[in-house]
Parts: sequence; C-alpha cells; structure tokens
Amino acid sequence: MTSISLATFLVLLGCLVLPGEASAQRDLPPEKGGETYSLGMPPVYKGRSGFEMQWYRPQNNSELAGFYNLGMSKDLGSPVVGIAALRLEGYVGLRNRKIDGGGRALFEIPSFFVGGGVDYNGSDDVWDFLWTLDLPLRRGGVFGRGTTLAIRWLPARDQTFSLGINVPLWGRNIGATRPKSDNVRLDYRDPFRLELELQDQLLKKALTNLGERAHWLAMMTQPFAEPEGADAAEAMAPVLTGLKAHIDSTDSGFPRGHTLPEEIRSYHEALDLAFSLASGDRNISDAGRAMSVKARAILLDEVLVPYNYLLGQRKKHDSLISMVAIAQTEFASWVLSDTKVIDQHARQAFYVFQTLCDVMEENRALLRDRWEDSRFVWLPLQYALTPDQHDSQTELDEIIAKSTKQPFTDENRVWYVINEQFQWEMVRSVRKAEDYHVLWIHDFRGLNGEGKPDAVAYAQTLNYLEAMIERVSAFDETGKMPQYFILLDQHYFEINKARLWLRLLSAPLDYEMDLPKGFEDWELRLKETQDRLRQAVSESMLLQVAQSQYGEDWLKNLIKVHVNITNPADPSFFSWHSVGILPIPDNMMRDHRKIAFYDITEEDPFRGMAMFTGMGIGEHYIGPNWEDRAIMIQGSGALAVKDAARTLLMAQGYEPEEIPFPLRKISKPVNYGQILVAEHQARNPDWLEHRGSVMQLHNETGFHDKPVNAAKAVLYSLMPPGSILKVPDSLWQSYIYASLLAGSAQRGCKVLVIAPTLDSAPSGAAPTLARAHGLMGRLIVFSNEMEETLTEAGGLLEVGLYAPKQGVGDIAGRFKQSDKSRPNWLRKVYPDNPAVNAELKNIDVLLDSLGYSINYLSADDVEVKPKIHLKANFFASGLAWKKLMERPELGSILRAHVEYLAMQAAPTDTSGTAPDVQDVPEGLKASWEKLIHGLLDDLTPSEKEELIYYFSVGSTNMDYRSMVMDGEVMVLIGGWQSLYGFIDFLLLPGLCEWLETTEDLDALLPPPSGMIRAMAGLMKLTL
Repeated sequence: MTSISLATFLVLLGCLVLPGEASAQRDLPPEKGGETYSLGMPPVYKGRSGFEMQWYRPQNNSELAGFYNLGMSKDLGSPVVGIAALRLEGYVGLRNRKIDGGGRALFEIPSFFVGGGVDYNGSDDVWDFLWTLDLPLRRGGVFGRGTTLAIRWLPARDQTFSLGINVPLWGRNIGATRPKSDNVRLDYRDPFRLELELQDQLLKKALTNLGERAHWLAMMTQPFAEPEGADAAEAMAPVLTGLKAHIDSTDSGFPRGHTLPEEIRSYHEALDLAFSLASGDRNISDAGRAMSVKARAILLDEVLVPYNYLLGQRKKHDSLISMVAIAQTEFASWVLSDTKVIDQHARQAFYVFQTLCDVMEENRALLRDRWEDSRFVWLPLQYALTPDQHDSQTELDEIIAKSTKQPFTDENRVWYVINEQFQWEMVRSVRKAEDYHVLWIHDFRGLNGEGKPDAVAYAQTLNYLEAMIERVSAFDETGKMPQYFILLDQHYFEINKARLWLRLLSAPLDYEMDLPKGFEDWELRLKETQDRLRQAVSESMLLQVAQSQYGEDWLKNLIKVHVNITNPADPSFFSWHSVGILPIPDNMMRDHRKIAFYDITEEDPFRGMAMFTGMGIGEHYIGPNWEDRAIMIQGSGALAVKDAARTLLMAQGYEPEEIPFPLRKISKPVNYGQILVAEHQARNPDWLEHRGSVMQLHNETGFHDKPVNAAKAVLYSLMPPGSILKVPDSLWQSYIYASLLAGSAQRGCKVLVIAPTLDSAPSGAAPTLARAHGLMGRLIVFSNEMEETLTEAGGLLEVGLYAPKQGVGDIAGRFKQSDKSRPNWLRKVYPDNPAVNAELKNIDVLLDSLGYSINYLSADDVEVKPKIHLKANFFASGLAWKKLMERPELGSILRAHVEYLAMQAAPTDTSGTAPDVQDVPEGLKASWEKLIHGLLDDLTPSEKEELIYYFSVGSTNMDYRSMVMDGEVMVLIGGWQSLYGFIDFLLLPGLCEWLETTEDLDALLPPPSGMIRAMAGLMKLTL
C-alpha cells in the first residue's frame, strides 16, 4: 500500500502541476525578442494519463491493485459534438506486490462521459468487456485541468471494479476556458419588514389597486409566452380570450376599457395616490407625486435595471430580495434626510415603498412561472418610467446605457456595408494594418458546399500572405511587423474544415500546402507566394540581424497569423441547465461573433477600423443568394472591440502576461477628448451639431454577461407610441422578444416582423423552421384577433416572409418588386411621396446611364434563391419617420443611393479596382445634408425632441441560442447616423410576402409534423 500511495501522489503531482513556459521571457514585445502566445489549433490526437485503484476478484478472491495508465484518443467526427471517439491505452502497476499490466481498446462518447470496449490483462492473458465512466464531477474537472473521476467495470472478470483519476496530457488551457459557475448567484438577504396595521382604508385600497395594475402591466407588455399546440389559433385562444375580456371591461377608472396605455396611466396614478395618502393628503398631491418620482427612480436603478441586465442568464436563488434590500435602504435614507414628513407619515411612506417592492417580487415570480425559466424574465420598465420619460432620443439613450452598463460614444465615422462588399473590406483591412489585425469570425471555410477547397477562403489566405510580403519588404524602413490574429470557435473550425488554410497561415515559412487533385494551380500559386515571402525575409537585413539575436523560433513567431481556436471541446465543463434535459457539456455554446478590426488604440480614436457583420469567409457569403449587412466604425465607439477581444482571451485561460501586446489596455492620452473635439470642428461641412452615437455590445459565450439582450428588450418595449420597428431575422424564434413587440403594438407602435420563407431560410433544419412557423403563426393570430385594439391605439403588428424574385445584386428588380408590393396596411406606415415614386419609375434608365450590369464575385450560373441572413433592426419614432418620409429631398437621396450601389458592384475581372465603401459620393452626402437641414428647419423645438432613430447591426439572431448560449455582438447607432440603413430598410418590406392568415404562412413555410414540433420545443435553446 505504501508504494501504491507514493505512486498515486507522484502521478497526481506530475499531472496537475504540468510545467509551463516561463512567462518572463514571453512578456516582451516582438520587437524586443518576445514571442506572441496563442492557443493554436486543437490537437487531433489527445493524450491522457492517470492512476487507478482496482479491486480484482478472480475466483472470489479480492485482490487490490494500483495502475498507472497512459493512452491516446481520436474523435470520430467533430470533437465539439463529442459523440464518438476511439481510445487506446496501456496500464502498468502492482497487484499483490507483483508487476501487472495490460491494454485497452475503447469506444467512447465524450459528451456523455461513457465508453465501452475490451481490456487485455497481460499477467492472466485474458480479454474481457469493459465499461468506463469518466466524470468531471464539477465544472473544469475534479481538481481542475479537466481531471475526471475514472470508474472502470469488468463484469465478466468477476465484477472487477476500479476507481481513479485521469488527467489530459496536452492541449492549451484545459479546464480553464469556461466559467466555473453556470449561473448568476443572487445574494440572499433577510431585510427588515415594517409591519403596519393600516387604518386608512383609502391607502389600503390604493395599494390593492397598485398590485392589480402592476399585474396587468406585466401581462399586457408581454401578452403571451409559448402556448403549446399545432394550431396557432387554438393555442392562442385562451390567452386572447382573457386578454380581450380584460381590455373590453370598463369601470369608473377605465371608461375606455383596460387597454395597455390606460393600465400604464392607472398604475402610475395609483402609485402617486398611495404616496400622497401616506403623506397625509386625501388626493394626489405635489408632495406625494415627488415621493412617487423618487421611489420610481430608486426602483429603476436598484431593482429593475440590475435584474433585467441578467436577461439570458440563469439565476440561482432567483429573487429580487437582495436588490430590494438596497432599494429600501436608499428610499428610507432619502425620506429621513431629504424630506420633512413626520414620523408616522415616514413610516407609511416606507410601507408603501416596501409594498411596491413586494409587488415587483410577485410579478417576477409570475413572469418566471409564465416563461418557465429565469433566463427569460424581463421586468417591465414601465413600472418605473412614465411614457414621457422615454419619448426622446436622449432619454432612451440614457436608459439603454444604464440597462447595458455601456456608454454611447460620440464623434464616430460610420459606413454601411452590403453583401459582398464585406469581402473587399476584409481584404483592404488586412493590407492596411500596420500594428495588428484581428479576424474574429465564426467561419473561415476550408471546403465549400461541394467538398472542394473554398475559393473565397483561398483568396483571403493569399491576401494574408501578400500583406506579410509587403510588411516584410518594408521592415528595414519601418522596423514594424503587424501581428495578425484569427479568433475562431472550434465548432465552426471543425465543421467548416478550416484547418486546411489555417495550417498554412500559422506557419507560412515552413508549411507545404497539399491540395486535392484539380487544384494544382492554386497550390502552385500559394507555394510561389510563400517563396516570395521567404525571399523578402532573407532580403531584410534588419530581420536577419534580429533573427541572429533572438533565434529562428522568434522569426517564425513573428511572420505568421496567430491562430486562436477558442472554446475548445472540453467535456469537463458541463451543466444540467444548458438544455434542461441532461448534463450536457458547454461545447454546444459557441462564439458566433463576426468582426474584423485593425490598429485600434486608446492613443488615437481615429486610428484603425472595426467592422461588424453577419458574414464569414467563404463562397457561401457571396453571389446572388446571400442577403447580409455589416457596419464599419472608426472612432471612440470602435475601442470596445479591443477590450472585448482581451476579455475573450482571458476567458480562454490567458494570463495577463500572455495577452498579445497590441491587445493590452493602455491609458488614453490626456488630449483624447481634444482629439474628438477637433474631429467635430473639422467636419466639412459641419452640417449637424450631433451626428449620432455608437454603442458596442457583446454577449459573451456561455454563462457570461448578455448585455445585447437588455438593449434589445429596451428598444422592443420602450419605443414611444407611433414608432416604426422593423425587425428582420433569419432565425425568428424568440417568444420573449416577440411578446415584447406585441406589447408595444398595443401601446401604438407599428411593428414589422420579417422572417424567411422555406426557400429563403439560410438554415433549413426542420426543427429550426418548426420554431419559426410556430411563432409566426401565433403573431399572425395575435395581430388578427387584436386588430381593433391595435388600431384604436394607432398600433400595427404585421408578419412578412422575405421572398425576393431576383438576386441580391439586381438593383432595378428589387426596387421594382418593392414598388409593386403594396399590402392593405401600407398607407399606415408609408406616406405617399411623389418624388420617391418618380425615381422608382426611372431606376432602369438611371442604371443604364451608369453602365451598370449585375455582377457577383461568384459565377452567375446558379439558381437564384436569395437567403436572408440580416441581423439588423431599424427604429424610428412616429414623428421622425413621418417627417422623413414626406420630404421631397428623399427622391434625390434615392437616386444618389442607387448610384452608390452601382458604384459598389464587384469588378468584372480581377484586374478591376476593388470598390471602397468609404467612397461615398458627394451627391449622396449633399442630398442627406439638404434633407436633414430642411427637416430640422420645419420643426418646432418640441417636435425636434420627438425625433428618435436607432439602427443595429451585428451577429445576433432572434432566437434563444443567441440570448443564452452564444457569443454575439451588436452595434447600436442612435441619431442621424442611424439613417445609413434607412433606404435599405425602406426597400426591405417590399421584398416580402405579407401574411394575413395562417394559411398564407403554411403556403410559404410548410407546417412541421407533430414529432418535429415536439423535438423543436425540447431543443429550443440549442437551435
């Protein structure tokens, strides 16, 4: 036993304290001999070692043994899926103080921690069947580093049983790439409760009324959850029956019925009255109203906003109690220090606030039960905000900033990127980088849909090599070599075979590309380019001197793309709460962000550029069939992406000294603000005092913060009555977002929901389409059944399916289809504009005069079935939309916009000049300047306060996966710069089929079978 115990100790010590590279030498910039750390690519073969104690029972004689094991495995298919792997391992040790050993061959299912196979014992020369179970027991492993409790059972060997610890032998940062907790732990407190026997019957009645109004406010701002059933009308009937009965009921307080605007009004009046009564007045008084205002402000800051920030995250000890304790203390402090109420009135006022907090907790529990998951609970901000507190751009900006813990930034330069333009801008960004370049992408496609090497990825790979050649050639003069980084989630890395190109990019001086037969020209071109790179390196005197001092490894670390495959498959991170059915590894949680940025620095807000998109690198994203958008930002609003990249690397187990130097945080110079002021003053012409603001938001992968959710929920629930909300998406599946939008339609907003048809869906998986069909059907039923209520409020809720009849580059065809698509409700949204109508009729002539021809980066001989992959939303207040749509200058803007689109078309051959998104025609700029000046000149000061515009672009889908699992990014633009997407979103509804009945839906998006629908419901978080 002594030898076994010693062996156990040594094995565990060796496995758990594996040697790492010395960080002191690494923590130097490359120009001083430092080497840049990177995760690299996950190993194809995985090693594992460990120690096990075995109870061996031949012929009922129990024998104790201790074995050291060493083995290697290979996944069959994607290791992220982890559904199959083969393992070979050997073991050696002592049994009854004699040397014993053998080998095993196992088939494993890593995601479920189980395996089975054969065990050969050399001493006894026997083969037996073996069951295995490798349990991490806690997230990250039993002792960290992915260690597992290893259980082995040989039933045919007289029930031989073993127990041990296994440890992965190699792979970067195993057990350190996910959060240690799968929930947000809310503090539990037991705050003092004031118990009062209220003698004032009016106050009792007011508090009862407050609770009733708060209940209906929750139920009507989120009028439905996920009613089950194949038939949408039947599923929605109980919800709508109760809702309509409540709305139609009248009484002295609701002579016009219990509509949502009336419920909001009555709720705030009830709160004002309760505080007035508590203060000794018999009706609503100034003192009571002031107390109510302060109470709502504290409620917003200390309860609603902190809790709602967690939308998308699972809460442990789900309750408002810890937040309420803070809020009640704040309110009591204010009452005692800043008011002059007498003690009895102070106690009553505190009791009213305590009751208000109780009401919030009751409704949190109500919504939790309604959604059946703490991740989807959103407390209505109308509990704290009156309608006049969220009806201006400034007010909404402040609410969004508070709700997301992120500021809006001013003085940004913004450009809008359409479809294939992204590929050109990606090429340009790599070549422009002087200090560093980061491609943070979900798809660098190795093989295309036909299983052949991807042409776009090949071209982008060549572009990286050409950029390195240019920078190496200039190295003697500049002394600088940009560091190139690719951040790619392992799920997409594996499924899209990205290893094909990334092996070359991670070792361009050494790697020999071997492409399949038929691609000899590509292979030759790559080798020739590599030869030119090696020649440039050999001709650089400064590089040769540096290599002589720092070594060849330093040189190879300098001249490469640093590949970081993030969220590597690691079954030791598991949770019962990923899908709520089985303990599933976090592997299904992916980084879905699509970003390219370069040279962004705290030292200069206008150095470098960031581009946010829904696209990836591959043939899949070009041609006539891909509808997508991106946004490019230069300015202080871009800086957050550098912080986000550093956050990602730290989450992947990087130590602070391992963070690449270009991505480390540095202090802003003292004149940073002056640089922004100079940018403002240097505008030519300075046609607007405030162009707009930019906010950048990141949902981190897995069980991390999800601020994008909060921003969306604010916009979907707080845009003022009369607003236009256009919300297209390729994966419309989120009932919580849909419910919030339906609530806003009841307040008088005009909501246009756009989803794909069967033909235009990028993801044609049956469960995915089943979820979309179910949700769209329920929205149609809600819209039809609530039509009278919506109309009386001035609201609208329409469902459209994207169904263009031409490719994404057919400018004239798209505008003509949009002009002809005029559903009955169109006039409620689009006021007639003769100038726009005239330009629409002249599109063909205009394009002919420009010599425009439809052209794509890919071949044109493909079937035209455009897919909508748009992750952009457009919002405008009612007045902002109406006044803009009526302007006669809009005609000239439309014409200039068409000219710009034609200019941005792909060149007809490789010798053509790549279009530059930043080359915005002067005519287009002048037209916008004229329109906005004219609009502002015609508005009164109070009308100007009503102008609200927002535009969002990014990677987020309208599904639960984007809300709770995946890493996502969204850029939100507020103010005039939001109009970059205006013409685009003016056109989009005309490319849709607008649905009046569920039969219309069935024709374009066939209903699923019962089994598929049930499966989709179980899998809703993972689709």
